[in-house]
Amino acid sequence: MEKIILKTARNVRFQIKQGKRDEFTRLFNDEVIPMLKKQDGFHSELAMLHDSNASAISVWKDVQSADRYQSDLYPQLIRRLEPVMAGAPTVETFEVTATTL
Repeated sequence: MEKIILKTARNVRFQIKQGKRDEFTRLFNDEVIPMLKKQDGFHSELAMLHDSNASAISVWKDVQSADRYQSDLYPQLIRRLEPVMAGAPTVETFEVTATTL
């Protein structure tokens, strides 16, 4: 079995509109994650909620894959999530230095 070295993680943070938590969860599970799974270099996703705060961390094989996703698919996914988001998301990209994935 080939060992996969993960190099990049993206953290997208945003606010969920009041009363939209269930819709966000449904959209993320039914639409966002299946689309992410089709992206070259995508490894895993972790979406978290605390009150109205949302954070979604995606892990990528390399920075090129994460950058390609950022320019190609990310704008479409954000448009799809706009009905449940309050305001614009904040995106941070990190170098992965340790993981149990």
